Amino acid sequence: MAIGVLSSTSLCLIDRRKSFLAASNSLLSRRRRRSSIVCNSEVERRVIRRCSPFLEGVTLKSTTNLATNDWKAVPDIWKTSADKYGDRVALVDPYHEPSSDMTYKQLEQEILDFAEGLRVIGVVPDEKLALFADNSSRWLVADQGKDETYEIISPDDVATLMYTSGTSGTPKGVMLTHRNLLHQIRNLWEIVPAEPGDRFLSMLPSWHAYERACEYFIFTYGIEQVYTNVKKLKEDLKRYQPQYLISVPLVYETLYSSIQKQISSSSAARRFIALMLINVSLLYMEAKRIYEGKFLLEKQTNHPYIFVFLDWLWARLVAATLWPLHNLALKLVYSKIHSAIGISKAGISGGGSLPNYVDKFFEAIGVRIQNGYGLTETSPVLAARRPACNVLGTVGHPLNHTEVKIIDAENGEVLPDGLKGIVKVRGPQVMKGYFKNPSATSQALDGEGWLNTGDIGWIAPKSFTGRNRECGGMLVLEGRAKDTIVLTTGENIEPSELEDAALRSNLIQQIVVIGQDQRRLGALIVPNKEELLAVAKKDSISSDPSELNKDEIMNLLQHELSSWTSGCLYQIGPILIVDEPFTIENGLMTPTMKVRRDRVVAQYKDRIAKLYK
Repeated sequence: MAIGVLSSTSLCLIDRRKSFLAASNSLLSRRRRRSSIVCNSEVERRVIRRCSPFLEGVTLKSTTNLATNDWKAVPDIWKTSADKYGDRVALVDPYHEPSSDMTYKQLEQEILDFAEGLRVIGVVPDEKLALFADNSSRWLVADQGKDETYEIISPDDVATLMYTSGTSGTPKGVMLTHRNLLHQIRNLWEIVPAEPGDRFLSMLPSWHAYERACEYFIFTYGIEQVYTNVKKLKEDLKRYQPQYLISVPLVYETLYSSIQKQISSSSAARRFIALMLINVSLLYMEAKRIYEGKFLLEKQTNHPYIFVFLDWLWARLVAATLWPLHNLALKLVYSKIHSAIGISKAGISGGGSLPNYVDKFFEAIGVRIQNGYGLTETSPVLAARRPACNVLGTVGHPLNHTEVKIIDAENGEVLPDGLKGIVKVRGPQVMKGYFKNPSATSQALDGEGWLNTGDIGWIAPKSFTGRNRECGGMLVLEGRAKDTIVLTTGENIEPSELEDAALRSNLIQQIVVIGQDQRRLGALIVPNKEELLAVAKKDSISSDPSELNKDEIMNLLQHELSSWTSGCLYQIGPILIVDEPFTIENGLMTPTMKVRRDRVVAQYKDRIAKLYK
């Protein structure tokens, strides 16, 4: 469970629950009616209630005709969507009791009913309502059921308080305004060009900024959203065949591992053909990126035109040669994968780092993955790859009206394109500040509205010719500034490269690279026990095929680690085997499935100390 705190509502205290339930029952019996509920109790003072002029126009004594581009608050979108897409299915929620399907008209009415229920029990503007609930259609209804005399919601009113997941430090309450969220609603279409009837599969928590903003946006385009969960994801991908999946990198890594496992378990002949065709497709897509000018380069190149032309011609010839085999693979192998996972238009990845090998694999098999970047503090999307310019290795161009600059961590000077530094951003999606935390706000936001993201990155240099001619201005991320490991030798190391490489091994389920203030790097590894036993049995490593001793596990993991990380600049030394996986339940992962590095290190600090002795 997790908490979303909504402004313009209130914390539902125990003494209000009976009133709310009674009001809700009364409202549900009149779901199709829009008349206001009048309380029998006498009111001693006049209460001003905030409302959305779009959504609740029929309840206002005087209303004005407002156009879609006049949206001033997030709830305004529901009236527009209900009018445009009325009887289209908006929501399918099969895994909560009772299960529910709702059209756009029904969804609008549910939100209106909930809003009226809150008013009946006395909720007033600027109070807070905390939601303790799983991801479901009811969360969305409660979230949007916001506020006799009415006061119009202002774009600069706080729409929600969202607490950061806290991968490092204490979670802080991020104040997002209606203006912040409306920026996302109005500008995400160029990344996700949704059409009425497109199906989206939702498995991320609704109280997370990424899922929340995407939900608001997609419901303005008449789509159908199906709620699922981690356990049912693979089954529902096949069952519902969604056009889009909006999720975190770990989900795409899991799908990748599942596909690889299926290939490995097939007959020797089938496995050989599948792996050969995948390698052909990887080479084909690389050549294609080169001649299309979408091959990321860190440094600007100034080669003679004849060299550029020959490079382009070589790439065209390679792609042309490999295309028949790639096309054959699409029909023989990849079509089966497509029918198993859907995602016929795009998978949108955000909320963490997408490993390069996963990115390349899905591109090779014809499943487009668009990587994006954002923070809770930015509502959240800052940048994302567009369908027509999906450059691997980047998080794309900044969103409309968004400024990005890279600064030197030591002197604060703005760095030229191609140089790494701290990413700073400014735009209409940047938060109002941290709730009741002015010191944290002033540390994150400067006087000119620039937010320090705490991420390390660089901007791809512009070039009019060559392999990277379409990459100019795209943002590339290298990791978190706080994740940087500083060895006693003075070397600064980003652990993500090593971790991404190691996770390609089927034997390694999770890994955290360590080594702060040590002479060399180490790692905490959660092994994949099933795969370890399978390898041990196949290679006759253990006398007992049902069990491995500690030394045998250590030898297997060290061999895997050195194999998969051999291409990295730095190597991992001692490793600590951890039996318990890092999970959301034990507090070692965030709700968006990122490992809480600081908590992992803190939990195993004594064993880490012994590891380095």
